[in-house]
Amino acid sequence: MTYDAIKKSVSEKHGHGVGPLRDELDRLSSQSKPLPSPRQSKQLDIVSQYQHLPDDIMFETLLKSDLKTIVSTCTASKATQLLCNKQFWERKFKYDDLPFIDGSKTFQDFAKQYHLVYTKKQEAIMLLDVVRYYNQDQDLTQFDIIYKPGPRHLSNLFDALLEKLIMKVNDDSILAKNAYIYISVSLHKNQWKYIMNLRNFDIYSIEHIISQEDLIQQLLEILLYDSQNCNIVDVGENTLMYHRLVKTAKRNKPIQRAYLMAYRILMDYKNK
Repeated sequence: MTYDAIKKSVSEKHGHGVGPLRDELDRLSSQSKPLPSPRQSKQLDIVSQYQHLPDDIMFETLLKSDLKTIVSTCTASKATQLLCNKQFWERKFKYDDLPFIDGSKTFQDFAKQYHLVYTKKQEAIMLLDVVRYYNQDQDLTQFDIIYKPGPRHLSNLFDALLEKLIMKVNDDSILAKNAYIYISVSLHKNQWKYIMNLRNFDIYSIEHIISQEDLIQQLLEILLYDSQNCNIVDVGENTLMYHRLVKTAKRNKPIQRAYLMAYRILMDYKNK
């Protein structure tokens, strides 16, 4: 309806005058405004909640928040978008004891990277839980990390031990450098330790005590960078890696189905 048509209609009903015309225009204007979507309403609530907080307090609050809260908050307004920059993500990764993978530039990239690394760390934690729960009534809790020959990504800790082991073997040959790497990890009296050796050089090995936190970090690096060239198996050489168990789910043997079931139970429990 045009302005002239509205003016004529108001005049016919209420007579000439500015008041009735203004009221009718206000009424029509309010009707024409669309209601905010659920997503917009949520964003408005977030903006209202945080807009009066100083930046440093909001920064610290977001550091302690989960990814879903961070995404909702950082996409709610331009002010919060500016706050969730590279410096924030570097601090967030450090706060959650996660390795920061440089190279991301956008907020979406950082969020995806965080989700990947966080998910893989939870998988590493669950792997240790599966091993411990399955063997809690046994005398020995043990699993093996096996690196195939060829290109591989070793953590700084494992790489340094490999160099020491090659020197101990006193063999700088291609056979030693490209041999399978076996790392047997075991738990005894709540203390983790591991023994590294090379196939064909079993009499030479290096043994170390490792904290559970450091062991989780080693497993995390494997899951992030070397899951194709490395396998983590039980003493019967059944894989303990979640993504491998899922990939072969329809062909899994009973022990492998039990491991996969344990993972799913732990995931359901964590998601409650």
